[in-house]
Amino acid sequence: MIQSVDRALDLLEAVCAAPEGLPLGAMAAAAGLRTTTAHNLAATLVRRGYLAKTARPMRYVAGAALHTMMGAVHGEARGRWMETAVRDLARRRPEATVTAAVDRGGDVTVVVRMSPEQPGQVQHPAHQVLRPYHSVAALVFQALWPAERRQGYRMRYPFDEDGSSRWPSPDALEAFLAQVRRTARAVLTDGDTLLRAAVPVFSAGNELFATLGAATPDLDRSADLVADLAAVAAGAKVLR
Repeated sequence: MIQSVDRALDLLEAVCAAPEGLPLGAMAAAAGLRTTTAHNLAATLVRRGYLAKTARPMRYVAGAALHTMMGAVHGEARGRWMETAVRDLARRRPEATVTAAVDRGGDVTVVVRMSPEQPGQVQHPAHQVLRPYHSVAALVFQALWPAERRQGYRMRYPFDEDGSSRWPSPDALEAFLAQVRRTARAVLTDGDTLLRAAVPVFSAGNELFATLGAATPDLDRSADLVADLAAVAAGAKVLR
């Protein structure tokens, strides 16, 4: 075992266990190190970006390089989970088109898709942006986003340009979003031809990171469809 690496990892673990960060003395104590040793190791970790220093008060916190590394790990795990979830839904609902969508760069975008036209084939659309006021997935995100995030989205996609063709008024849309917040599901029908539903997907830290959705011609089984979506989405609670 390389002692310096072992000690550096002790520092990282101590800092990551403290959401508000740690001053040098507390960090050294938590890692079981002398202050001088902790300072020298922390200086190296700061230079590499794995730790960062704040001022007023001075504390060590997780750095950008650590966040980038963990984001890549989490992103890969979430991507694998979404593909598995879509496969599971397609097995349960072979007549439906099923999708996983995420908030990517300010747009709600489909990242995994399976359809009855291509059974067994998982698709990864390059840039399938969903309509803000027509897509159940986009409506789930709008319902659960913070007000500031939702306002910015509405500025990019004004209601009058797209929403008025689906909703009789902004108040009708807001009433629907309030219902989504209460029930954790969005369900719409397109005339008498298609039932569309989506549910939010939360990580173990209760972070909204995706939606699972399905579109099916089976209009009479909306409760069963939502139950299948919710059952599969619940499996994401193991993800960080």
